[in-house]
Amino acid sequence: KKAVLSIFLIFVWLSCTSMKVIETKLVSIKSEVEQRIEEYLNTYYPTTPLKASWVVQYSQEFDVSPEFILTISQLETSHATNPNAIRCLRNKTIFSQGEWDDGSSRISYTSYKESVRDFCKIIKTNYLVRGITEQQLIENFVNREGYRYASFPEYEKYMRIQYQYFRRILY
Repeated sequence: KKAVLSIFLIFVWLSCTSMKVIETKLVSIKSEVEQRIEEYLNTYYPTTPLKASWVVQYSQEFDVSPEFILTISQLETSHATNPNAIRCLRNKTIFSQGEWDDGSSRISYTSYKESVRDFCKIIKTNYLVRGITEQQLIENFVNREGYRYASFPEYEKYMRIQYQYFRRILY
């Protein structure tokens, strides 16, 4: 009995040690991605209100990749730095959520962080459903009801380009 108990305790100890190593590596990877996002934003968009920590946090919470988040943020508002995106900046919609082609705005946020969280939630609950993947959205960016995210006919073409760019710089 003692030998079995000793072996079991050694197994538990090794399992816990392995898990700590894995957790440490995951934290390290997360920190590395967050650092790369931060470097990118600071270098190319020093005035952006978008924070790398939000991208990583909500990426993990809603299972939407950082490169997907950055792709749409870049395409829609240049990470909230495009002065022509007046409605988006006024409404703090980094991803143009609720901004319609007719000039109306249907969503407004009190903070940019709230906009990032809501975007990830919208993508998770309305787009990444029924087995749809980000790769499939890049080919045809429609929600579960078949409505396009953006009316621009070549939106997906530019999504592919941006998505691949962010994959290269983040990993």
